[in-house]
Amino acid sequence: MLFRKVKSILKFLLRFSKNNETLVKVPDFVGLDKKVTKSIFRYELFRTTLHLNGAILEVGVGSGQGLRMCIRHQEFHLDKRKIYAFDSFEGFPKGSKQDLPNFNAQSKPKYKEFSVSFVKEYLLATGASKDQVAGVRFIQGYIPDSLQKFDGSPIALLILDLDLYEPTLDSLNYFFEYLLPGGVVLLDDYDGDSAKKKWPGVKKAVDEFCRINNLILMRGYGDLTYLQKSLDF
Repeated sequence: MLFRKVKSILKFLLRFSKNNETLVKVPDFVGLDKKVTKSIFRYELFRTTLHLNGAILEVGVGSGQGLRMCIRHQEFHLDKRKIYAFDSFEGFPKGSKQDLPNFNAQSKPKYKEFSVSFVKEYLLATGASKDQVAGVRFIQGYIPDSLQKFDGSPIALLILDLDLYEPTLDSLNYFFEYLLPGGVVLLDDYDGDSAKKKWPGVKKAVDEFCRINNLILMRGYGDLTYLQKSLDF
């Protein structure tokens, strides 16, 4: 149901925009559910990187819903760029003091169910083809250990949804080197209403990374923020 609603809105937007134009701005006050506006903004950031010959990285996969969106976007645009999917695929790590006071890994047992097999089955059940699923590079393990499994491909779009301080900061420090000029880092759970309470470590990590590297954090809608690598970085 959510995808059909988003798809109808995206078709409307595409009548007035082309692949590499400036982002279409749809403010939150138009009455759309925040999940819908987040989905639209994710799509817009995807479109802005279509001209970049780099990979798409989904770091923090969960059940695979975000990964499914990436595959659908690629299908729509006949985009053949590589997709990498990083996750422990066995639940949350312990976290750190930066993630307190509300985080408790033991309170989130459902994430232990989201194995590689679960995600692949979800993708197939929601319409992805066997070839599309086979084309995803699944990289299993906790960050930072799993980062060493990355092959160093140039990155066009990096989607971070890690919820915790240390893996967020480690991923930013590691992957930003591979991000192409003009490439985008989409940051989930930075400072939305629920994120501030549930995931305080994400904002701390992003703010620290931006301060050290003299980067400006940009705000989209649906409580999403992002970074875009400058051409002269």
